[in-house]
Order: sequence, then C-alpha cells, then structure tokens
Amino acid sequence: MVDVGLRNPEPITEGTFDLSDILAHSTIKPSVPTRDEIDLQEEELIQGEAVVQECSNPPIFVTVSSPYEVEKARRDLPIIMMEQEIMEAIYENPVVILCGETGCGKTTQVPQFLYEAGFGTSNRLDRKGIIGITQPRRVAVLAAARRVSYELGLKLGKEVGFQVRHDKLVGSNCAIKFMTDGILLREIQTDSALKHYSVIILDEAHERSLNTDILIGMLTRVVNARKVET
Repeated sequence: MVDVGLRNPEPITEGTFDLSDILAHSTIKPSVPTRDEIDLQEEELIQGEAVVQECSNPPIFVTVSSPYEVEKARRDLPIIMMEQEIMEAIYENPVVILCGETGCGKTTQVPQFLYEAGFGTSNRLDRKGIIGITQPRRVAVLAAARRVSYELGLKLGKEVGFQVRHDKLVGSNCAIKFMTDGILLREIQTDSALKHYSVIILDEAHERSLNTDILIGMLTRVVNARKVET
C-alpha cells in the first residue's frame, strides 16, 4: 500500500574516510586462489552476466508535450512527490493499493506516470498493452479522459480514449482508456486474461459498488492467470 501525502525528507549525512593510515600499516601478500575459489568466482561471473542481460532492455522514449501551465500546476500536487515510490511499488508488485486524500491527483496523474514510463506504448512484454482505468460513473469517465489527454498534449479519441454505455471513442493506437466498471466486466467475458491491457486501475474502488466488487474478484483471477502464463 502506498500512502500519498506530503512528508519532510530526512537529512542525509555523509561520512568521510581517510585510508592513508590503514594503507601505511598494511602488508599485501600475494596468494594463489584454490580451485574452489576459482569455481566460486566463475559462478559469480555467470550470475552477474545473467543480471546484466535481464537489465539490458532497450530504453523507452515517450514524447510528451504538456502545456506550460499544466506542468506548473502539476508541481503543486502532493502525488507528484510520490511518483518514484508509486512506480517502484508497481514494478515490484502485481497488485498495489493507492490511498490519498481527495484532490491529491490520483485519478489524473497515475495514468500519466504509467504512460511516461512506457506502459501502453512500448513493445516490451512487461509494459505492452493499454492502460485501463475504470470509474463508477460515466460523467467521471468523460471528465478524466478529457483532462488526461489535455495534460499530456494527446488527442482525445486517439492515444487517450473512453468508453461508456452507448458512447465510445477509442482509437486503434489507444494507450490510455477510461471506462465504466460495467464495460470492463463485459470485456472480461470475452477476454478472461485481459491480454489487451498492461495495467488496470480501479478508481474510486472504496465506494464499493456492485460492479467494482465483482471486478475485484475477477481481477484476482486475472492476476493468477497471468502468473501462470509467465
């Protein structure tokens, strides 16, 4: 669980170490490594190469052209200070519960964090697929979609889309999709693993609507199904 709020950073103290006295009284003796030590070094080298290969994913470049007044306003939102902590929690956990006061920026900023990190636009397996956000009310869906598309400088109906009952505006290259919880429930019926999505956000889940409660149960199965596939 990540709690969004203002916090004062703790002071960082740095230590200075003088090695001259230690080196002056030290004697370096040559030694021949044993066979066990050589085998251990080779094993550590192989493990190190494996880690490098895992971390050698190509960098992701996402172009965002936000208006100046948007960037200025974003800096005043409490959630902006928690961006790194939120993204680290998302990278390290299949499910994250995000709590924050009304107006801190959860609804509009978290989808932008994900988009700027390459979710919805990258071909990397861990980020490939649409960023899906559900809302319990259609009015909130439309308002959030318009706001996020404006703040990112993207076109509504192209990179940012929305879908509610009897109304849909989703482009073929959609990266962020806002929808009512009922829409996502219907999609699960035909795509039990939600393979078209990289991330699902259940906004206003604390309101405990019937659709949201059912979605929480269904998404538990989706998470487990994806674990089996990977």
